[in-house]
Amino acid sequence: MKENIRSQFPIFKNHPHLIYFDSAATTLKPRRVIRAIVNYYEKLGANVHRGIYQLAEKSTIAFEEARQEIASFINASPQEIIFVRNTSEAINLVVLGFLEKRLKRGDLILSSILEHHSNYLPYWQLAKKKGASFLYAPLKENGRLDLEFLEKNLQKASFLAITAASNLTGEVPFLEEIIQKANKLSLPTLLDAAQAAAHLPLDVKKLPVDFLAFSGHKVYGPTGIGILYVRKEKQKELSPLFFGGEMVITVRKNNQPVYNQPPYYFEAGTPAIAEAIGLSEAIKFIKDLGWRTIIDHEQKLSQYMLEKLLSLKEVKLIGPKTNDSRLAIFSFVIEGIHPHDLAQFLDQYEIAVRAGQVCAAPAVHAFGREAVVRASLAIYNQKTEIDKFIMVLKEAINFLKR
Repeated sequence: MKENIRSQFPIFKNHPHLIYFDSAATTLKPRRVIRAIVNYYEKLGANVHRGIYQLAEKSTIAFEEARQEIASFINASPQEIIFVRNTSEAINLVVLGFLEKRLKRGDLILSSILEHHSNYLPYWQLAKKKGASFLYAPLKENGRLDLEFLEKNLQKASFLAITAASNLTGEVPFLEEIIQKANKLSLPTLLDAAQAAAHLPLDVKKLPVDFLAFSGHKVYGPTGIGILYVRKEKQKELSPLFFGGEMVITVRKNNQPVYNQPPYYFEAGTPAIAEAIGLSEAIKFIKDLGWRTIIDHEQKLSQYMLEKLLSLKEVKLIGPKTNDSRLAIFSFVIEGIHPHDLAQFLDQYEIAVRAGQVCAAPAVHAFGREAVVRASLAIYNQKTEIDKFIMVLKEAINFLKR
């Protein structure tokens, strides 16, 4: 079964010795996603929501079926799914189109130290501009997020922005109780699901957030496409950032525009049609595999990698040292070896890892580090790859620490 999954990714045919441990940055793409994109260009190719000829209508149907597929993935309605370029754009749309006009001097934006820069900088910038406070939950001694701190500050907050999974430590914080309390307080909440969406089921009914975002390229889909879920009741409070075709029905003779309904009100211009269809196919790929298969496989990989890394005395693991409530993401340092040097050494053996601050500098600094090496796994990885990784890691330690 595992080999069958791996065979669905053409990159391994072109790079048979590749050990790809950088799925937290972007996932590889299965053949069916690539074919879905090519199929649109070869068999449809028309714009959507415009033409009344057959190809245009078929393109529109395929595009809207993609929206429906993606909506069902998080238990939302299609009208609540806005197509964007990526998670960063989705978050900025919320910050500039929703939060900016309601945030006042002295208000509090609540977040966490584990956030990706994309779920950190927009709020920091807005708080600075508005004279508001930006408060983030710190880490506990065990390297996990201090959820009690978040809970204590909910009532003071004007907005809550939180990650569903850390791209640095792999931690999956238990947020259900906090989000339920935020919902009861009518506290607007955004969930950054970029890192979680490919690895854990998401349900906006069970986690009643107002906004949720993820990128296509991190769920086995194409680049250049992402989604912003906006709860129906919050859509009237969100303003578009871009104006142009299709987000408007007409412009009257007195130059007064008549705007379209959501989600089209937020999708000015020609959308990323092929990419939306590709993302839909990636969602179908995940559904066809099934969450039980995905979670079981990745948890076994995670446990194995954790044991192997902890067995090396030179390796200093960043974050939790247990396998509960975590993804297969492992950031670490080796004293005396710069992360960039280690990553380049591993690359000589076709092992791809991330090195640096992994777009989470505040969290890296909170662990007392300037940079880390990160290995992140996905459904196509295998235990044998971990064995080779550990073997090369030992070689790197012996060579680079001489």
